[in-house]
Amino acid sequence: MSLSILAPVSGVVVGIAEVPDPVFSGRLLGPGLAIAPERAPGCSPALAPVGGAVSSLHPHAFVITAPDGREVLVHLGLETVGLEGRHFEVLAHRGQEVEAGRPVVSWSPAAVEAAGLNPIVPLVALGGRERDLSLPGPGTRVRAGQALLRWG
Repeated sequence: MSLSILAPVSGVVVGIAEVPDPVFSGRLLGPGLAIAPERAPGCSPALAPVGGAVSSLHPHAFVITAPDGREVLVHLGLETVGLEGRHFEVLAHRGQEVEAGRPVVSWSPAAVEAAGLNPIVPLVALGGRERDLSLPGPGTRVRAGQALLRWG
């Protein structure tokens, strides 16, 4: 069964191999892509890419487990754990069932960048296989909540 994955944020698609972090670029957690987010002033929501349970939740990252057990990771920026929650507001709780497109975290990519960190957003099919994903090409502009890829 194919799983549709929504864009958690608005921005431009970047190939996962181009993410300047070896965990993501090396696909150590699984395949996927990244989004260079828009840097609008103020905060914007990061949305659940699939419907399911919030199985892991931190201010800078979350995992949604779909009903069929597949897990999708959204990581808001690189090295952002060091911000200790600054520039992020958690809007859900661990174990909560969410619909695809529901805001899970509110954050400020511009503030993350101003803090000297990269606000790129890796989106990873945890434990998935590259051949099972239908990915858009790098440079594709996406809007938060738009269908982005298929995990089939």
